[in-house]
Amino acid sequence: MTGRIAILGATSHPAKGLIVNFDRSNNYELLLLARNPEAVQQFLQEQRCKPYRILDDFTRLHEEELDGVINCIAQRPPSDPSQPFDASLFASTEYFDNLMIDYVRRYEKCQAVYLSSGAVYGGDYTHPIESGQRASFPINDVTQAEYYQAVKLYSEAKHRALTMLHIIDIRIFAYYSRFLDPAAPFLLSSILTCLREKKVFQTDSQDIVRDITHPDDLFGMFEACFSCTPFNTAFDLYSRAPISKFELLELFKREFGLQYRIVETPPGPLPRGSKPIYCSENRAAESIGFVPKYTSAETVLSETKLLLSNH
Repeated sequence: MTGRIAILGATSHPAKGLIVNFDRSNNYELLLLARNPEAVQQFLQEQRCKPYRILDDFTRLHEEELDGVINCIAQRPPSDPSQPFDASLFASTEYFDNLMIDYVRRYEKCQAVYLSSGAVYGGDYTHPIESGQRASFPINDVTQAEYYQAVKLYSEAKHRALTMLHIIDIRIFAYYSRFLDPAAPFLLSSILTCLREKKVFQTDSQDIVRDITHPDDLFGMFEACFSCTPFNTAFDLYSRAPISKFELLELFKREFGLQYRIVETPPGPLPRGSKPIYCSENRAAESIGFVPKYTSAETVLSETKLLLSNH
């Protein structure tokens, strides 16, 4: 497919990988929307991308006739991992979601794609997500740990109710690229910080499983969405194989010299919820031709090498 694609939230981590891949494909004209256009301009120059149009007024989206709109808007988690999202997440998510919906109402041939999350499922995550899995939500005891799930669940339900609009939700479980912000409160960010500062990474004895998507595979999912006949649905995103925490640590030890130590921490609820096995076996995206190229281990290895070479 060739076409004009708008990316809302062009400074977000997933958006950066998409911009580079769209640019390299030479099949698309991009319109980039961000609250910090200077940061987007600097990124385009650093990556030697084409000088795409950048808008900081999101309401001007409606002046453009596009083939696709991608909502990459992301509210950054609090820098302190012990803190959950606050109530502002609801209003900001709703605002940009409605902006996308209003656009595809006006331009009915446009395909919109919304970055959702595997968090939409809720539950205990003690096994991989399966096809036909039901979401679990503590409706009588909603805590801040469930806010993120709630906004994604609400957005997806709203999209499915708008059956005549072309909206596809992509549920990301984990994503990693050379553009990761080292200050972000994630496991891989913490590992990279210890690696750079030559510190020992400390972790508890509980193993967890993550399915980490490569930026090329995220782009491949979007290309599949834009290449099929526009429709309304949701897909889980997956790599060729997930990876456990201790497999990840051994990879960093073997390839980059990371030192790590297991320490016991007092048990207790996590502010953003516990996800011991956070991956999906739902392969519905095969129906639109999506086939991932990378395993989680391959993603971490290749992107870490690029990330470290750029600093």
